This record gives sequence, C-alpha cells and structure tokens, in this order.
Amino acid sequence: MAVTFLATTQLPLQQAIALGAVLSLLLYCAQTARQARLVALVPKSDGRWETAPPPATLAPGEVTVLDYAGSAFFAELPRIETQLPSPGSVHGAALVLVVRALPDVPSSAMLKLLDRYAQRLADRGSHLILCGVQPPLLRLLKRSGIADRLGEDGIVPATQELFGGLDRALATARSRISAEQDRPLR
Repeated sequence: MAVTFLATTQLPLQQAIALGAVLSLLLYCAQTARQARLVALVPKSDGRWETAPPPATLAPGEVTVLDYAGSAFFAELPRIETQLPSPGSVHGAALVLVVRALPDVPSSAMLKLLDRYAQRLADRGSHLILCGVQPPLLRLLKRSGIADRLGEDGIVPATQELFGGLDRALATARSRISAEQDRPLR
C-alpha cells in the first residue's frame, strides 16, 4: 500500500495504477502458492483417517493416499510438485490423489503436472488414480487425453459423501498393484 501511495505521488496516474495492479497480482500469486498443500491420509484401525505429511517416496506394493487442497493456480504448482512422493525406482506402487477440492477448471499447468506424474509412475509400473473428480474436471481430463492415460478405472468421480469414492479408488489401486506384481519386470 505504501508503494502504491508513493507511486501516485511520484508517477503519472496511469503508471501508478498499472504498478498497483502488477503488485496486487504478484502478492496474490505468492499468497496462493503458500496456501496449496498436499497431505497424506493414513487409515486408522477404527476406519477413520488421519492426516500426515506426504511421504518422500512411494513404497513398493503399497497404496499411498494424498489429499490436494489448493486452487491449482500455476504459481503453486512447483511447490506441489516437490511434495509429490518420488516414484524413484519403485515398481508396483499406487498413489490415490483426492482432488475433490480442485477447481472446476484447473490451470493447464496443473493438467500437465498430473499427466507428467502419471507418466513417471507408469514408466515404473506404478499407478496414479484421481479420486473425487468433479464433472467439469472429468470432461477436461477426457478432452486432454489424460483420462485415457490413467485408464478406465483411473478416475473415480466425486460423490455426495466427502470421501465416498475413496473405497473404490483404494480397491482399484490394490487391484492394479496385484496385477503389476504378477507381471514380469520389463
């Protein structure tokens, strides 16, 4: 605010307004990038879920569940990408990514990130399953070709229940891991 005030007293009004708009956009990008996060969802013995930091790597033969909370704005994606577990050299793992809070139309950078990560997992015989996908996002995933790469059961639509599709996504992930473990290494 002080910069804008100084700009209006020292610069022509049009330049001061443009400077204020640019500064506001930069502040918005920075704030949005800090708000987005991934959290691991860990099942408890009583059937409930608790949150934890995302693991650094995927475990072979295991299903990891992450919940994405953010706006899918391009500025937050580099930080989100570093929070995704590394597939490393793991074979036969699965990541269920709950995207229920993802906006209807995420940025193209978010779609590219999902596609890139799904490919990295597939190259290692592992799988990405998107859970809680809203109808507008589903249409976009189909139109972009990402749905085809994830496979028929790689996208679990959102339900009225908060984690309604999670059981289905977990069953799919476990089935894919089992099939991958039965397949000889390439």
